[in-house]
Amino acid sequence: MPTPPALRPAAAIALLLLAAACQSNPKQVVLNLDTTDPRWQSRRCIAHRKAAADYNDGERTRAVVGLADYAAPFVGTAASSLLSWGKDPQRAALNERIQRDCVTPARVVLRSYVANGREVNYRAKPYGRRPVRR
Repeated sequence: MPTPPALRPAAAIALLLLAAACQSNPKQVVLNLDTTDPRWQSRRCIAHRKAAADYNDGERTRAVVGLADYAAPFVGTAASSLLSWGKDPQRAALNERIQRDCVTPARVVLRSYVANGREVNYRAKPYGRRPVRR
């Protein structure tokens, strides 16, 4: 049975909200880090990387629950998504700690030039910005 046209936008919005709420697996976050960063060898970063390596995402449980799709279509998928959604706060907290303690914040480079006899400072951006006069 096709979906009524009135429900299609609501279903699309619900799917987008569910996808936007998902957090990355901390193990993948650690794999994406730059190993040449000075903070990579800090004690806190090493502790968080160990915590990410020991992190149990419940993948086996979700896989077993996902087998319920054979009994009733989409029931296992919904249950698996709810289990994953329940772990999101824990994943988000660990990801935030990893980013905070393993990644050096980017410095803002101020560049200056002389225009019309005045020194103009601006922040270097990849796409450029209009100069900020001080």
